[in-house]
Amino acid sequence: MPRWTEAARQKQQQTCLRTKPWLSATGPKTEFGKLASSQNARQPRVFKGVEAPLRRRLTRIYKQNLEPQQLQDTITAACLGYLDEADTASERQRRIAHIVTSFMR
Repeated sequence: MPRWTEAARQKQQQTCLRTKPWLSATGPKTEFGKLASSQNARQPRVFKGVEAPLRRRLTRIYKQNLEPQQLQDTITAACLGYLDEADTASERQRRIAHIVTSFMR
């Protein structure tokens, strides 16, 4: 974002006061959209320490709107392919459990 000069800031303020964009702003309308937006603040915690390819895969899985058991099984299977082989089995299991429970909330 560019640094705003005082003149540009005042001009933007006047434009916003004139057009009132907040009056036409809408939030999510579908149940899925409401659920997804309600989780926006939670996402970084879910993905903490998770590499980008797995994050992308988990996001695609999450958007499929699966039943809870199917979601849990799919996330577990996806995680197994991405987690570091150097981790101990118990560490991998702990990380998978953390990711699954974060998604299931």
